[in-house]
Amino acid sequence: MKLFAFKTIQAKLTFWFVVVAMIPLSIALLVTYEQRINVIENRSLEKLSAIRDLKVGRLQGWLSERLHDTAVIARTIEDARLAYLFTKESYNKKDLMEIAAIKGQLEHSIRGRAAYSEIFLINPSTGEILISTRAKSEGTDKLKSPYLTGVIQSRDSYITDIHYSELISKNTIAISKPIFGKQYEDERIIAVLVALIDLENSLYKILLDKVGLGRTGETLIVNKDVVALSELRWHDSAPLNFKITSLPAINAAQGKTGALITQDYRGKEIVAAYTYVPETGWGFVTKQDVNELNAPIEEMLFNFLLLFFISLPLIIIAAYFSSKTLSAPIIKINNAAKRIRAGDYSVRTTIDSHDELGSLADSVNEMSDSIESRIAIQSKINKQLTKQTTELTKARLHAEDSSRAKSYFLANMSHEIRTPMNTITGFTYLLLRDNLTPKQSDRLNKINAAADHLLKIINDMLDISKVEAGKLTLESADFSLESIFDQLQSMLNVQAKEKGLIFEIDLDAAPIWLRGDQMRLRQALLNYVANAVKFSEQGTIFLRAKKIQEQNNEILVRFEVQDCGIGIAREKLSRLFQVFEQLDASTSRKLGGTGLGLAITRHLAEIMGGEVGVESELGKGSLFWFTARLARGHENKSKIDSVAESNAEIVLRTHYAGSRILIVEDNDINREVAQDILCRMNLVVDLAKNGQEAVNKANEFDYDLILMDVQMPVMDGLEATHLIRLLEGKAEIPILAMTANIFLEDRESCRKVGMNDFIAKPINPRKLYLALIHWLSKRDSLMSEPPTESANVSPNAVTEGDTHLRNQLEEIDGVDVTLGLQNLHDDINRYLQLLRQIDARHGGDMVRLRTELTEGKLDKARFIAHTLKGATGTLGLTRLQALTKKLEEALRRHDDEHCYDEINRFIDVVYMEQCAFHQALSNVAEQKQPVQEVKPSPAEGRAILNRLNALLNQADTEVNNVFAQSKAILKVLYGTSAEELGQQIEAFDYQEAQKTIKIMSAIDLDH
Repeated sequence: MKLFAFKTIQAKLTFWFVVVAMIPLSIALLVTYEQRINVIENRSLEKLSAIRDLKVGRLQGWLSERLHDTAVIARTIEDARLAYLFTKESYNKKDLMEIAAIKGQLEHSIRGRAAYSEIFLINPSTGEILISTRAKSEGTDKLKSPYLTGVIQSRDSYITDIHYSELISKNTIAISKPIFGKQYEDERIIAVLVALIDLENSLYKILLDKVGLGRTGETLIVNKDVVALSELRWHDSAPLNFKITSLPAINAAQGKTGALITQDYRGKEIVAAYTYVPETGWGFVTKQDVNELNAPIEEMLFNFLLLFFISLPLIIIAAYFSSKTLSAPIIKINNAAKRIRAGDYSVRTTIDSHDELGSLADSVNEMSDSIESRIAIQSKINKQLTKQTTELTKARLHAEDSSRAKSYFLANMSHEIRTPMNTITGFTYLLLRDNLTPKQSDRLNKINAAADHLLKIINDMLDISKVEAGKLTLESADFSLESIFDQLQSMLNVQAKEKGLIFEIDLDAAPIWLRGDQMRLRQALLNYVANAVKFSEQGTIFLRAKKIQEQNNEILVRFEVQDCGIGIAREKLSRLFQVFEQLDASTSRKLGGTGLGLAITRHLAEIMGGEVGVESELGKGSLFWFTARLARGHENKSKIDSVAESNAEIVLRTHYAGSRILIVEDNDINREVAQDILCRMNLVVDLAKNGQEAVNKANEFDYDLILMDVQMPVMDGLEATHLIRLLEGKAEIPILAMTANIFLEDRESCRKVGMNDFIAKPINPRKLYLALIHWLSKRDSLMSEPPTESANVSPNAVTEGDTHLRNQLEEIDGVDVTLGLQNLHDDINRYLQLLRQIDARHGGDMVRLRTELTEGKLDKARFIAHTLKGATGTLGLTRLQALTKKLEEALRRHDDEHCYDEINRFIDVVYMEQCAFHQALSNVAEQKQPVQEVKPSPAEGRAILNRLNALLNQADTEVNNVFAQSKAILKVLYGTSAEELGQQIEAFDYQEAQKTIKIMSAIDLDH
């Protein structure tokens, strides 16, 4: 982004000339200013230091004078008979005359000297002042005065600190001098001469001299306790009463010398120089306010700014005329270029210059010549291009017609393909509910699986076509992330369990309720999770959702699926997410797939404002991710949220029994399938072959819900819905569209005519049940499911043997029989069979778990514990479930080295509980059931053995159920061999079971 947009090159040149000129000027002024500031500050410090040193010198000289004066006075009187006079208790006339003479000498010594307030002599023995220039002081006791004790101790001159003197009633300094008796061999001190200084007429005059200190400067002295000894300029009555806390005074009192900028006792910023006077122990400070010292700096700044603003217009004027001169030929060339652009190729530019501008003018002239010569050629080319453009327009229109035809073809084909698919899946569902032989059930399951696989391929291809046609748009509704991930688990749980895979879901980093297209989001995730299950053999599959950012109610969410599969080589990653792209032929042949899933996920992520990616390493698994921009949703609990998918049939049979449904479908087979499915749910069903019949029946009867096909002869579902909505009292009837068309425009058309919801073809009974529960109103009374025609006795009727068996199981400690039978419709014999299976199948789990843990296969160890926990919980083995749960939790904390002992302890406890359960179960006596006499054929026996052998080859646990169903037939045909085979299958010893089947198959039953 440009800060300035210049309309002319002259303005641009003027601007940059000014900038270029002002930069060195500004730098020069700034450097000069900084240098001058440094000079002024340094000179200020030097000046204060010089004043400090000068005044300290004067102070020391003053002290020297005082010491010299006291020494001279002491010499003048040391010859007097002081020793004689100071020892007498009374004086005669001669003595008094001598004392008067000494006093006269003292008065003469200080006469005319303003520095002294008083001079006196002290008797060192008694401390009494004997002779003084002030008569009032004579006879005063000064035995403990510092100027007496200090002299006696040092036997030399002594200077006291400034103190308050009661003799003269003001602050003073005492200078004392010992007077020795020469007549004594030990040079005894016979008297002490003391001079009291008049500070105001001597020392304070030196300190208060402010020469060189300006308006704010002052000097001061402090004692070792940082108490002011001198008068202060900015404080009244400071001497001996005011403690100074500023840094210069503290440093000086501590014996330091230096200079600095800081704050004084007023809190104002100052420049100060300080030192220490060793003769007195005083700290000496000379200071001056920074504001006063900065006055020359401020004046200099004003002068520099004045110089700058005087120079600026001169520079601008010079830059303007310079840029005008330089830009004139450029402007001339630019005007010529504009005329050429406008089509005037006759223009020519003449510039009298031999530099680059002159060369540019010549180039413009040559360009004009070249353009004129090419116009004729271009005119001919334009005619050819016009012809080609016409042809391309026709081709584009044809392509658009083809694209539209493709979209409509796909829409119609989706209906035509899904109609027979509806027949296949519908009849398969109905047949699976009938009594079938194992072979028939197996074949129907394979047909159903193949139909589901084909339907997924059809959906994927239609999705890709919709994306390429630009017809795939998103819906927006509130949904729960937990429900989507639960659905993913439910859809792939069987395949995962067959491989021993565990799903780990982490939704803590994302909002639970979001708003967007949950169907497309689930579709994108399902492609990832299905691949993770397909390409993983064992371990854990992690599913995660994370909020990346949130702004203006828009949330960017990252979805991740991490597997422990075969991984992808780095050089092949770039080929992913392309339509029909598979990594290699061998993988395709082994694991199948169309190569559409990842491409669809990429398109869906891009439509949802996100992107896709993958992180993988060969042999170490893969992490697939995509992002989507969603909105925050609101919790929306509908009445089907609380209906478990497995309970949908029961809820529909009971709470909605007797509801009247109209099925509008033109296909006879589809009508039959839908009618049979709904009649089994205790619903009252009417049929209509087309829209016209639907309108007539809706006008005649009151229906609770209408299932409406869209494409029908005579009258389609859209027109029929529109007419039904116009009927009196029919505006609120729920009408659900049954359609194989999944384009958004088809759904919008359904909504516009008043349809409430959609049921996709081919019809999935479970989804149909949930949709009916959502839209139907509950009936006033509940109806129980009527008995089937083939049963006269309830399948769950309790016999005396069942009661005996249940009593035995309830005696086993740690087994909740009631809880276990809830999942088996109270079938006690089936319950015992499953208990024996879990005992046989999982009895060695702890040995296998310890082995896996020793080999470092933590995922396998966790899977063993997780599987055992789930199995025991389902069958009501509450104690074993609780212990296994604690073991699983300890395994999840395996990274903590303190958990090893805990894991081993839980393994032992679980193993002991399993042993106890095995022992108790082995004591349960199974009630013998009367065996009906059957007369099976040898061919039927061989067919059962072939079926069992095929299941054993695949290690499919369905073999246990098939054997249980065929046990009676095999016993009649093969006797004890069948018993042995049953024990091997029940113990999951499939290899030995295959050997037994081989022996049984060799038996000739025909003779």
